[in-house]
Amino acid sequence: MRHLLLLMCFLGAFFRGYTQFTHAEIKVYGLTCSQCSRSVDKALQRLDFVSNVQMDLQQPTAKVQFKKGVPVDFSAMAKAVRAAGFAVGNIVAYGRFLPDGQGFIKEQGKLYYIENAATLMPEQSQALLIINKELMAASEWMKLSAHQRLVAQQKSKEAGAVVMSLMH
Repeated sequence: MRHLLLLMCFLGAFFRGYTQFTHAEIKVYGLTCSQCSRSVDKALQRLDFVSNVQMDLQQPTAKVQFKKGVPVDFSAMAKAVRAAGFAVGNIVAYGRFLPDGQGFIKEQGKLYYIENAATLMPEQSQALLIINKELMAASEWMKLSAHQRLVAQQKSKEAGAVVMSLMH
């Protein structure tokens, strides 16, 4: 019994605030042709945490796979898309997440806050919309509820966290 209790404490400490981003989808505004797609692809491929990029002109999105064990930088992805001459509509990150009791997760030294963390299912891959005024188009920002925008501004200011919202 004692060993079981110690194992449970160890696992609880180990998994606290656990996250593993596996890939993301970036909605790219202005993407209309294969040459446009190629320039965004090349810009994203230059990032050291990116393992693969698949462009989809029909959506228009960039599907970005991440390297395991390398910190993901969503700001760098947005800057790469902008440097290629396009705008970021929004970024949806995928992976497995187990936030702490307050909704925070930490990945490679970066802090994230999940506004609706209570509804997460950590045993399944989840989709999280990144809620950050600098990482989404103004039109996408305004589609969010006033509450979501307020939480995003407060948590980023107070804790330096990137705010995310579970996609349903």
